[in-house]
Amino acid sequence: MAIYSQLAERPGDGIAVKNYGVADIPEGTAVIWDAVTNIDPQLPQGILVPTAAGAVVPVAGVTDELIKAGRTGRLRINGEKTCVAHGAIAMGAWVQISSTSAHMGQVKTLVGASGGQLGQARNAAADGDPVVIEILLAASA
Repeated sequence: MAIYSQLAERPGDGIAVKNYGVADIPEGTAVIWDAVTNIDPQLPQGILVPTAAGAVVPVAGVTDELIKAGRTGRLRINGEKTCVAHGAIAMGAWVQISSTSAHMGQVKTLVGASGGQLGQARNAAADGDPVVIEILLAASA
């Protein structure tokens, strides 16, 4: 698994984004686009960790590194990235960002077509365990 993880987490596969918030966003956090703070098209698009249960769209991707508050960083919008599972996730299951307040930024099995699809699990994971996600963004599954 170590070699697979090294290949799956290639550096440089991402786009520049900015954390306009007041809290740091850890690496491997599933995030949404911040439509409120990004008012200048010359600046990187803003991202944020969802804060309200159910508000998990529009899905942006997974942070490629720690993005400190007010700073720019890299966001993975395709390829593979390791996230934290919220609840049990089966290998091959489609996943979305968790809509439970205590688990924001984690991923869970996609429920119906109500949430934005983040991608597909490449391994099975129990609650709180790492899960490798093939990022395949979609409005709904």
